[in-house]
Amino acid sequence: MSPGSVTLNGLNTVPRFIMACLAALALLVLTPASAHASLEELLQTNAKLITKSSSKTVGPVLDELQQYGGAQAETFLTNWQAKKLYFIKQTGQFVLAEKAPKSADGKKQMLIRDAVTGVEIGLVPAKSVKQIKPNSGVRSKIAATLVPFQLGNPDPDIRETTLKTLLRDIQPSHLIPLKAAITAETVPALKAQMEKAYVFGML
Repeated sequence: MSPGSVTLNGLNTVPRFIMACLAALALLVLTPASAHASLEELLQTNAKLITKSSSKTVGPVLDELQQYGGAQAETFLTNWQAKKLYFIKQTGQFVLAEKAPKSADGKKQMLIRDAVTGVEIGLVPAKSVKQIKPNSGVRSKIAATLVPFQLGNPDPDIRETTLKTLLRDIQPSHLIPLKAAITAETVPALKAQMEKAYVFGML
């Protein structure tokens, strides 16, 4: 066989090699998208960044929540910002909690609900849950993360407040939802403000 010739087996090997490479590439591309199959999983993976957040460390989890999107993510962010978020010390599960009547033996209790689904879990000892208290820097970053969620809110007052928040710290990631909001906006004054904000964000 001459040095330049190619065997039939060699030809068959090339397509198989290419297909294997494509399959491996597909796995690399799809893995980030499927890294968090549910919002609960995303939250538990980033639990430490949420329970002990600071303005310097909270960015990655906020980015993930914004990319995840949806009403549940918006609600979670809103409750986090409003200091309504708690977690169960033993399990780490994020919950919403409110004071409840004391137990029969006089101990303080809290009525808790799942922070994602809102489903009631029941009464637990007050000491078994801990409130998450984000500082002003974290709350400001949460507010900026909520911008894409709230630009389309049916309440024009919320849209106006969101726009003011956006103008304080407009990011490149805000431009696409802002452009969509401009198209959908029905209040002329708000539409004009959004258009100005979009131009400002492009600078």
